[in-house]
Amino acid sequence: MNKIPPKPVQPIAKPVAPVIISKLFPDPTFEGEVTDSIIHPHFHGFNLITGFRGKGKSTLAMSWDNPNNIIMLDFEGKEESGAVELGIKAYFPVMKEVIGKMGTLFEGDQVYNRTLQIIEALPEGRFTTLVIDNAHEFQESCCRKIEKDPELVRRFGLKQKNVDMGSYGGALPGAKRLIANLIRLASAKGIKVVSTTFQLRPAWANNQPAFNKWTTSNVSIWHEESKLTLVLTNSLPQYFPVPRAYVMKENLPLRKWDENLKKAVHIRRIPAALPQATPEAIYGYLTTPANFKSPAEGETVTALEIAPFTESFSKEQLYEWQQILKLQKELGMNGEGESE
Repeated sequence: MNKIPPKPVQPIAKPVAPVIISKLFPDPTFEGEVTDSIIHPHFHGFNLITGFRGKGKSTLAMSWDNPNNIIMLDFEGKEESGAVELGIKAYFPVMKEVIGKMGTLFEGDQVYNRTLQIIEALPEGRFTTLVIDNAHEFQESCCRKIEKDPELVRRFGLKQKNVDMGSYGGALPGAKRLIANLIRLASAKGIKVVSTTFQLRPAWANNQPAFNKWTTSNVSIWHEESKLTLVLTNSLPQYFPVPRAYVMKENLPLRKWDENLKKAVHIRRIPAALPQATPEAIYGYLTTPANFKSPAEGETVTALEIAPFTESFSKEQLYEWQQILKLQKELGMNGEGESE
C-alpha cells in the first residue's frame, strides 16, 4: 500500500512589530479661550494687503481683533517679537519650523503640509482671525505639493506634462484650488476674517523689469476671494506714521431694502483711499459710509497714484477705478479731495 505523505508543517509566523510613523511636526497647541470680539459685524471674509516693505502690512493684519482671537502664520519669521508684544499667543513661524526640521534644503511641499496641519487642528469657534503673513512662500508650497502628487494632478484635471514643464500655468491652477480650500476650511473652523499680506515686487515686461510698475501675487484666487484689497502707501503728514492706503477692491457695501423705491439698494461705504489704514478707520466707514460728494482729505486718488500698481489687478477692478475717477471729475474734485 502506498503511504500517504505527511502534511507539511506550516511555520508559525512571527509577530510583526507595528510600524510607527512619527510626525514631522508636533501637533499644534492653542492656549486660552475666545475673547469678546471687536470686529465690525459687517467686516468679514478674506482681505488682501500689499505694499512695499516697512509700510505696515503685518501691523494692520494683526490688528483686526483682540490678540487672543488671532492665529498668525508667519512665513518670514520677522514678526515673532511683534506678535509676542501684542499678545498673539497662537503664533506659528511656519518657515522657521520647516527649516528647523528639514534644514535649508527642505522639501517645498512641507510648508503646505505644516500649514494644513495647523488649520485642521483649530478648535471650532476658538479664533476669529487668521493672518497669513507674506503668503508668497505658502503659494509656492502649494505648487510644490501639486508637482509631487500625481493624484492631485489627476483630481484637479491638470496635465502632468504641463505640470512637469511649468507650461500653460503648470501647477498654478491646482495650487489655486488648494489655496481656496484652505480659506474655506478656516471659515468652517469659525474664522471670520482671513487677512493675507504680499510684498510688492517689480513687474516684468519683455523679459525685463517694467519702469515704475509693481506687482503683488498674480495668482487670481487671492484677488477673486478678496472683499477688501489695499495697497499701503506713504502716510499723510498729519497721521504719520499711520500709512495711507489705496482701495484697489471693495466688496463691503451697505445693502438694504428701500421701501419707497421698492428695491434693494447697495451703497458703497469705503472711499477710494483710506487716509488712515487702520481697523478703527475701516470699521468707522462701515458704520458711517464715506461722503463721496464731499470727501475728506486723502480719500480721493489720481490715475497717476494707482498707475504703478495696476499690473496685479483685473480689468473689472480697473474699470471700477475708471468709474471712481470719472465720478470725482464730475464732482469737481482733484486728487487731494478738494474742489478744483
